Amino acid sequence: MALSASADTVYLSNPNKVKQNILTGEDMGAPEGWTLQCMNTGKNLESGSSMTINDEAMVTIKFSNGAQNTLTLPEGFVVTKLTFYATINKDAATERPCYWAEVGGVQYTVDDNKGIIDSYKDFANPNVQSFDIDNQRVVTFKNTGEQPFAIIAVDYTKASGITDINVDNANAPVEYFNLQGIRVENPANGLYIRRQGNKVEKVYVK
Repeated sequence: MALSASADTVYLSNPNKVKQNILTGEDMGAPEGWTLQCMNTGKNLESGSSMTINDEAMVTIKFSNGAQNTLTLPEGFVVTKLTFYATINKDAATERPCYWAEVGGVQYTVDDNKGIIDSYKDFANPNVQSFDIDNQRVVTFKNTGEQPFAIIAVDYTKASGITDINVDNANAPVEYFNLQGIRVENPANGLYIRRQGNKVEKVYVK
């Protein structure tokens, strides 16, 4: 999927139902160069049941409760809004209400945020909350309380003032990460996430 030079929306999901610490654009049905990482490297991003959004069935991402997540776009593109379509991994309300405690660097409490997520394993009727983002290429967010499943609609655009992007990936340093998001200095045989410049891909090292 190519990045649009104008404003556009991408829905982040987990169509291949992968279970790992870093999801690449390929994993999420997003453009090349996008990544989503759970910043608790002992935890993974997983999958849940599907939600239907705009007449399209999408497999939800299962998040680790309380862990911060980082969404990164390629150089030259920024996020302007995040919209969460979420339901909770519980059958009913609990003593640990779930809400988005931080989005785009802004902290929220249960009283001043956009509301508690009050959809309980109801994938047909998710809670929908939108947060404006101040043109950030790297966006963090986390929930508190119970564990959510979500589809994330990302509104993004080309960064203002940038008319031509020239990233020489061939000369950028290469980094390898295992599927838990831990950097590996000398990868042995196996499957890794390879990052060079703004290009992120899964590779098999022999």
